[in-house]
This record gives sequence, structure tokens and C-alpha cells, in this order.
Amino acid sequence: MKKYIVTPSLTSLNQTKMSNRRYLDVRLDELRRLRLKEISLFVTTVGERERGYIKKQLLKTSVASIPHVHLRSDMSEAEAAYYYERYNTRKFTIHHKFRKNFIKWSPELRRCIGVENNTDMLSFTDMDKFGGMVIDLSHYIFYKVYRPKLAPLFEKAVNTFPILANHASGIIYKTKEDTHWIFSKANFDYLKDIPKKCFSGVISLEVGNSFGSQMRYASYINKFLPKL
Repeated sequence: MKKYIVTPSLTSLNQTKMSNRRYLDVRLDELRRLRLKEISLFVTTVGERERGYIKKQLLKTSVASIPHVHLRSDMSEAEAAYYYERYNTRKFTIHHKFRKNFIKWSPELRRCIGVENNTDMLSFTDMDKFGGMVIDLSHYIFYKVYRPKLAPLFEKAVNTFPILANHASGIIYKTKEDTHWIFSKANFDYLKDIPKKCFSGVISLEVGNSFGSQMRYASYINKFLPKL
């Protein structure tokens, strides 16, 4: 039976808005208090200065493993290598439109980079330069409803490239819209309808909720994942 790791995440998203320092401090304080040892990291809306702050603050926590980091387009190879070496990160996400920023990185790191199934991914150009795909599971559902022209491309990508990691945001049941703020465990029920081929061993919750809430949602997801 395939083993899945569902990780809570420190994200730079506060509900639907970009975070501020206060939001980050609240999450970092909670991380210290709960003494979590493993999280994923999404720093897609913060610049180098704030990322440096997060990096320093993480050293004051119990976090020993960060299996998955979503890279921002302006991140350097040295910044990613820090997580690779310090936290044993072996899964990174990029957006296809920013691939040129990463294409000259070392082969060792590029093998750990997956391209997300986002709206900017309109072809497979340069995909052979990276390790495969990162499938955002909520995108898989959302784009079938609202971006049907992209759905066949993503389906082909899933069948063509290795799946390195997953993002799991929520889906609002009535509208099939994805959300980075979870209101109910039912927002994750869509995962039961995702084909098994889309899943990797690492599923990172891409949500802004508290770590306490994320841990409860992770437990809920873990109850049905082995049945997929």
C-alpha cells in the first residue's frame, strides 16, 4: 500500500490576501508552541527580506524536516540549497512561466523541481530539464470546470511525467472553486474523486489556517487516503 505524508504548511497567504509580518509571527509562534517537527513551506508572495526572516525564525522552532518548498521566481539556487541541506527538502515547486529562472541550476537540484499544473503551463517546453510535475489537486478539479481547454493538457502531463509532490487547497462544494482558507473538512472531500495516478507520497496543505486546524484536516484526509 502506498504511503502518504500529509503535511501542514507555513504559507504566505492570509485567507485570500498576501500575508504581513503579524500573520507570519502568529503562525511561527504557534509552530513553536506545538513543537511540530515537519511542515511544508509556501513563500510565493514574500520577497527576499521576509524569506530571510522566516528562515531565521524557523531555526527557533522544532522543525527538522521540510519535505516540500514552493519556490518563488526570484529565489536563488543558494536559497533552495539551504533547504535541501538543512531540512532535507527533496520536492520543490515552480511555475512554468518562470522556468528560465531555474534552468541553469545544478542537475541535483533540478531533479527535485516539479512544474505546477497552473494556468501558465500551456506546453511541455523544457519539462525535460526538471524532475517532473507537482499536481495541485484542487486545480485538477477547478480547471475541469472553469478551464476545460487546459484539462486535456494536464491529463496528458499526469500520464507523461513523474509526480513529485502535491498541493492540496480546498474546494468549495457548490461552486467547485478552490480556496486557500478552509471552512470545513468537507472542503477536502473532493480528494476522494481524484484519480490515484495524480497522487504523490507528499501532499502539502496549501492553506492559511492555523497549524492546529491543519493538523485536524490532515488527520481527516489520512483516514481515506489509503483507500484511494
